[in-house]
Amino acid sequence: MLSKKSKLLISLLVVGSSVFTGCANFNSAEKSSTAKPTFAAWEKKENVWPEWAEPSAVDIDEDVKYATFQLRSSIDLESAHDNIKQLRYLIENTKPSEETPSYYYWMYNLGDSLLKVGEYKLAYNYLTKVIDLPADTVVSETRKDGKIVKNTKKDLNLGSNAKVMILKILAVEGYDEEFKAKNKEIEYDSPTDASTIAFALGALGDKEEAYKTFEFASNPDNFKEKSKLKTATSNVGSAAYAFSNGDYDKVLQLTDKISKEGVDSKNPAYFEGFEDNNEYAMRQWKASFAQIQAYRELAEKAKSGQVADLKDLKDGEYEGSSISFMQSPVNVKVTVKDGKVSNVKANQATPQDDRSNGAFDIIADRIVEKQSTDVDTISGATLSSEAVRIGTLEALLKAK
Repeated sequence: MLSKKSKLLISLLVVGSSVFTGCANFNSAEKSSTAKPTFAAWEKKENVWPEWAEPSAVDIDEDVKYATFQLRSSIDLESAHDNIKQLRYLIENTKPSEETPSYYYWMYNLGDSLLKVGEYKLAYNYLTKVIDLPADTVVSETRKDGKIVKNTKKDLNLGSNAKVMILKILAVEGYDEEFKAKNKEIEYDSPTDASTIAFALGALGDKEEAYKTFEFASNPDNFKEKSKLKTATSNVGSAAYAFSNGDYDKVLQLTDKISKEGVDSKNPAYFEGFEDNNEYAMRQWKASFAQIQAYRELAEKAKSGQVADLKDLKDGEYEGSSISFMQSPVNVKVTVKDGKVSNVKANQATPQDDRSNGAFDIIADRIVEKQSTDVDTISGATLSSEAVRIGTLEALLKAK
């Protein structure tokens, strides 16, 4: 059995309006060039688990009973995989009961976690099951002040979150018609939902609509209370998308408003709900601002002919860095061999709880695999993902 203290990646469930945060950049060109099955055939296709995902046994004690497993705290890929293996065990070896009140939340987080590591078909399977649950289904219980509080699918907004994730999967897999049909049902509950859809539209080739949606996601006037702050992080995503497309003037245009706010801004337009100068809010803002400035600088350099890409690279090791959520630098080392990027390694000199969802390893590996920085980033870990990407781009400039 796994040691509860050393192995279980458990975080007590905190009731909130959403657990799906961050934006996701992806490109349908990553898929195989072989003939694509129809959506009906893909949907019915057998789910095949990767070799690393054999279930890991979990003791369902009192802590586990009232807890949910989330990938959010996983710093590296190994711990992310451990998280998924434990969730798989719970889903396959239990059923909803008084002893497993968080069963459906485990199912939701398994789908979310599989999506984060790029297992799209498996993720679709579990997220669809969550969507099909009645709105009043109890998906978890929490203990608060000695009392048990039952949380429904509607209370935790799991259905809406899962629908946004499904849209990302449809875009990655290239099912344009199915995406368009389901996208009509979506209302943007948060800036991160909107930016995820913007990336999806871009992946499906609708650049014009993608930019419109990014502009919507980056405007605090379109959202209420604490969601307004997330428009800053969505603005990072819009800059990343424009830069990846070589639209350098668009990078500057999209980020101009926040850039003028300044790193110490406390503008109520963004900080509604954080009037007490909440530490979380300032970290979110400052990290987003720093990454926006980094993309602006990269865009200005690109306009002058210094383009950060994987072309015409000189062999050697090169370094770059960027600020992430906890304000500590994420340092990136890029190794170039025979003119190609052979390795990307990201780490923090002082490890912090950046809630990276395994992004430091996953994004680095994807850049090497695709030989591009235009890769699928990790939902719920936008700032960690972008820190790796920006650090890589800065290193690549030195490799020219």
